[in-house]
Amino acid sequence: MVRGWDLADLARRRPVIRNAAALALTAGVARLCDAAYRVAVARLIGPETVGLLQMAGSVYAFAFALATLGLSPAVARLVAAGRAGREGSSGPGQPAEKEREVVAAARALAGPAGLASALLLLAAAPWLARHVLADPRAEAPLRVLAFGLIPAGYCGVLRGRFQGAQRMAPLAWAQILEPAVRLTAILCALLAFPALWSVPLPLPPAALLAAVAVVGEGAECLFLAGWIAREAGPTRRRGQKMERGSLSPAATLQLLHLAVPIMLGQFLLSAVAVADASLIPRLLTASGLPPPLATREYGTLYGMVLPFLFVPMTLVFPLGAVLIPGVAEARAAANFQKLRRRIALAVRATVAIEAGAALLYLAAPGQLAEVVGGGAAVAELIRGLALWVPFAYLDHIGSAALIGLGSARGALLDGLLNAAVRLSLASLLVPHPALRSKGALLALAAGDAAATAAHFLRLNRQLPPMNRRKAL
Repeated sequence: MVRGWDLADLARRRPVIRNAAALALTAGVARLCDAAYRVAVARLIGPETVGLLQMAGSVYAFAFALATLGLSPAVARLVAAGRAGREGSSGPGQPAEKEREVVAAARALAGPAGLASALLLLAAAPWLARHVLADPRAEAPLRVLAFGLIPAGYCGVLRGRFQGAQRMAPLAWAQILEPAVRLTAILCALLAFPALWSVPLPLPPAALLAAVAVVGEGAECLFLAGWIAREAGPTRRRGQKMERGSLSPAATLQLLHLAVPIMLGQFLLSAVAVADASLIPRLLTASGLPPPLATREYGTLYGMVLPFLFVPMTLVFPLGAVLIPGVAEARAAANFQKLRRRIALAVRATVAIEAGAALLYLAAPGQLAEVVGGGAAVAELIRGLALWVPFAYLDHIGSAALIGLGSARGALLDGLLNAAVRLSLASLLVPHPALRSKGALLALAAGDAAATAAHFLRLNRQLPPMNRRKAL
């Protein structure tokens, strides 16, 4: 076999490819489960309920950023950098002392943050539903989603620990479990109670769907915790005590130095999502639509059209997940040739995914619209995704590379640029009766385009030049 096309040999020599391939494979299964769940929900419950859940989900994302504190990517980067530097390595299967200190500090921060954010969302749900989302029906799903915040921070620490050690098997299985649990729950409810959605329910449909989402996230967290407990089993059976890192002020400060900008970036993304959920329906109303139809159109765009953008990201998210520890490891070892090579590899793979997705949106928008029960209007919006997709995917890769380099502050500043462009254009375009949802789509694409350009300009300034032929 020709060496250049020996994919198995390439995967053995390049752990970034191997880990990304493992995550992408399981993410494909997870995305199929998630797509089946969304299709079932869209067909059986309708876009208005989907719109309510999307609106509540945008506020939940803001609270989720507070609950997780940006700890997952911060832990991943510090663990990967520490392992690359071989600081205090204690042999296979035993984390170095610095790694234990980082994980201990992250756990100490995650518990109180998760509980505080859950209580805050529970208390603020009525006000958020009425004054931010402008729809009192969103209160019930917000209250249910609050319970998912309690274990969120701890679960993020577990993900970061596995990601930093570049052990993707637990993460691969966990990302299948969460949508599989949601799909199983909704299918069991529909099969056991065929008239479930046509009779009065103890909770509104949007709140019941929120409860299904909380159960899925809880199952994922329990799975990751169980994986660590299983690995600790042989040590306990030999009578040895598992070492736990002590709380180190230095490790805590180092963690916060990286995690705080990441958390602020997540706050920004969540705040923009909340602004979308609050602003877009109002702007649609300003275009001449009555409020129920505005909520319906918002649900059509965010609940039926945009999920098609995220299906190909099944392949992009794993690249970002392995790029953070891969870049951190190469940076800690001062191997800039390997660092540039890994970024270039992720970019080339992302561009190939973008090309395939754009062709699909342009060639078969009608068929994709039929999958979610949409008509010509939905098909036209799906066709418009071809304009957005090149920037949405590379934005993610550029941000991951910056975090891997330790430049979370740069990623935050680029996110501010994205938000400013996105909201400004939405305010101008969405109220126009001829644009409406198409105007929102154009604003989203323009924001990601600005952020993507800023990411790669920043990367180009931070990395020293090198031999291009060797890099490629």
